[in-house]
Amino acid sequence: MRLLIFYGVYEGEKTIAHHSLGQALDILKDHQVDVLVLDDASPSHVGQQLVDHFQGGKARFELLRLEHTVGHRGYIERVFGAFRHIAGLNETWDYVLRLDA
Repeated sequence: MRLLIFYGVYEGEKTIAHHSLGQALDILKDHQVDVLVLDDASPSHVGQQLVDHFQGGKARFELLRLEHTVGHRGYIERVFGAFRHIAGLNETWDYVLRLDA
């Protein structure tokens, strides 16, 4: 089965983001997994840290980084923007999973 995990992160999730994504990848280790990480302009670049940490394993990664945070109230804007990006890709998956840290 081919899966896409859409994983949005912001600075407040930095301490749990690696653990949460790692658990998901471990659970899905027998499947073909792509991961789209959306970083909401975190000062520490937590999205890039995730990609650097997990890249080289079985999953393929893509990072989208917002230049300016849309904050908590911009959640829907962030999610729909990522889904528009996914819809524009020339790829297909059996399932797209939206995962929060």
